Amino acid sequence: MDKNQIQTIWDTFDFTMDNISMLEDQVSFFVSQVDKKAALVEADVITEEKFINFCEESLINHKNLISFYEKQIHTVRDILSIDLKLQPIEREVSTSTLKELLNLTATLKLAIEDSASNLDEMIQDLKSI
Repeated sequence: MDKNQIQTIWDTFDFTMDNISMLEDQVSFFVSQVDKKAALVEADVITEEKFINFCEESLINHKNLISFYEKQIHTVRDILSIDLKLQPIEREVSTSTLKELLNLTATLKLAIEDSASNLDEMIQDLKSI
């Protein structure tokens, strides 16, 4: 593996981390607002259609986050495959730290998949009423 390939892997890692951070914030916001929005529907402050649209937008963010978690898992595996002697000194990180990140990301991905599934089920239930 040459230096350009290694740099591309690390650039991908940085890009993925930036997007994950942004998407985690967005998903966190949506999740924190679901109950509030549902209460507004019950109080006839917003329409059910607006609530469904809000939930669908949240589901899109969940799916995007899942996609970036998958990309991060792939990228970390790529980093783990690089000969340690070839790693740029400024990117030096222990194998155990990378494996821990891999496990944490996989766990987060499963949690967001579960949340997305629940959200999708709720949307389908709302649409069938």
